Formats: sequence, C-alpha cells, structure tokens
Amino acid sequence: MTVEELGKARGWEAVCLPRPGAEARGLPVCCDRLGLAVTHVPEGAVWMTLTGHLNTVAAATLNRAAAVVLCGGQHWPGEAVAAAREHGVNLFQSPLPSFEAACPPVLRAAEKTAGERETAR
Repeated sequence: MTVEELGKARGWEAVCLPRPGAEARGLPVCCDRLGLAVTHVPEGAVWMTLTGHLNTVAAATLNRAAAVVLCGGQHWPGEAVAAAREHGVNLFQSPLPSFEAACPPVLRAAEKTAGERETAR
C-alpha cells in the first residue's frame, strides 16, 4: 500500500508528500528518540512519533522511512516541512496518540466494542 493510500485509510493529515507513491512496508514503528529511530526504524516503514522538528526529518532521511507521522495533535514546523520537501520525506500528522494512530481502524473499532461490553457489565 502506498503512503498516500495508508494515510487516507488511517485518517492522517498529509502535510508534505513529495513521494506519495512510496510503499509502506511492514508494521508502523512508534519511537520518539531520534537516535533509536535512525537505527531501529526499518527502511520503508512508517515512523510514528511525538518529536516533530528539523532533526526528525534528518533522521527520516537516514533510516529511509516511507513516511513520518507526527502524533498527539502536534503540527510540523515550517522549517521541517521545507526540509522534508527538499529531501523527499513524506510527512503526516494525527491528533491521536502514536499507538492509536498506528493501529488500523478495524483494531480501534474492536477495542471500542470491547470497552462498550465492559461498560455494560
């Protein structure tokens, strides 16, 4: 699935998509430490983070992430968006916490249903 398709399916807001056809491979990775992200986000993965600044874009160029999703309702600063555009890094943002934004909608729906069952008891 392309990052553009995945972003639409997960409800992420596209901020900068210089490579909308990039294939997202494997599971999304939630990581807020840039040093760990450089070495632990596999090439082609979608990286979910709460750390949104210029160095995040630099780390994404090193780990070759398919896209970076800034979570928790934060917004990408202009300098990071400009650098992402220049270096071909796809950026999204989401109001959801990292793990929830990473989960497919069907899992979130199942969790909601399970929670409703618990409340009904």
